[in-house]
Amino acid sequence: MTKSGMSTINRQFDRLCRWIVDNGGAANGLSLSYCPGFKDCRTVIADKQFQAGEVMISIPQKLWIKGDHHILASLTISPTSKKIMHFIIEHRDPASFYRPYLDMLPPLSSFDNHPINALPIMRYMWHNISPAFVSMLDKLIDRRELIIEELSPFSVSRAEIIYTFFILITRAWDNFIPLADMFQHNDYANIGHVEGNIVGSSSSSSSSDNSDNSDNSDNSFFIIKAHRPYQLGDEMFDNYGHKDNVALLSMYNFTTNPGVMPCSFTLQTPYLEDERLYILSRCPTETPMITIAGMNKILIYLLYLATLTKQEIEELKRDNGEYYRHVLDNTAKSLKLSSAISVDHRAAVINTGRDFIDNVASTICLSAKKCKKYKRSYKDRVSQLLLTAIVNQHKMITKCRKQLARLARV
Repeated sequence: MTKSGMSTINRQFDRLCRWIVDNGGAANGLSLSYCPGFKDCRTVIADKQFQAGEVMISIPQKLWIKGDHHILASLTISPTSKKIMHFIIEHRDPASFYRPYLDMLPPLSSFDNHPINALPIMRYMWHNISPAFVSMLDKLIDRRELIIEELSPFSVSRAEIIYTFFILITRAWDNFIPLADMFQHNDYANIGHVEGNIVGSSSSSSSSDNSDNSDNSDNSFFIIKAHRPYQLGDEMFDNYGHKDNVALLSMYNFTTNPGVMPCSFTLQTPYLEDERLYILSRCPTETPMITIAGMNKILIYLLYLATLTKQEIEELKRDNGEYYRHVLDNTAKSLKLSSAISVDHRAAVINTGRDFIDNVASTICLSAKKCKKYKRSYKDRVSQLLLTAIVNQHKMITKCRKQLARLARV
């Protein structure tokens, strides 16, 4: 990227931020830079200090492209296809209200190396490493082809649909939301969320205006808050959601820190029943429960809660309700053990923990021995990312089992 090219990008970014602020949003104290070592990877950096919990951006819904263009109101197509059509309509229009956002999007060529575009021989190789990864790619391709078929009666090209589909799966937050798609992912960052009620979506009736930017639909905002303090010049992050490396690689073409493995309690703990499962299903899923260092302290606490009887849970609600509410409210920072796990529950916690770790281990698709073999054979970037992530998953499982063994000896 030349200096003049970067200067143009920065001017476009400043224009985007001003457009958001002028329309009732928040996008102050931000600037754009390139990720170190990646010539085409842009990232948001802090132009001022941000406190933990401070709003980094707030995007009013009248700036979202969400399929509510008046031309689409009478069409009997899926909500996703309406969003894609709405995006294409705006992208074609040089004078679009959304032009400050559209001008910041990458070109179709930037997706040339996405795994969806891989040759069949590469997909065959990846199937030997992770069938789940190839299955997810197949589902994305099938989804794209269904949209192309659904929109075939309309005057849109295959290339336009493919480009918009890439923007949708790699950048959109269900809707196309300006600026919210420019932050890089971090497992520990806050997940963006909506505050207020969404109106005028693709699934509801639309106004007769070009889109809802002309009305007063400003009662809903997409918010991203800082998960930690940021100093001037720091790279700022959001969280793309509770996704493992297979999902991240198939959709966004990268893997997260291989030393982190977020876990879904609702999927990984079928042996828990009744209200105990409910407690775990409401745990803070944006917090990685297992890392290369072992089990998070929050996981130990949640396993403790999972071993309680119904009567004990009722007592917890009545006598120690503050902790219970913290679990239900997904506030990980407040989940701290007030005292050591009692002897009465130690065995139950250990057994529950072992079951949980065994369940996680059963989802790992390749043995550590085969990973080493394939790493010598498959040198492409995607294969190496997959294999590195799987090797580290095995290391994490080993670390967690040692942790539980130490806990059993205490």
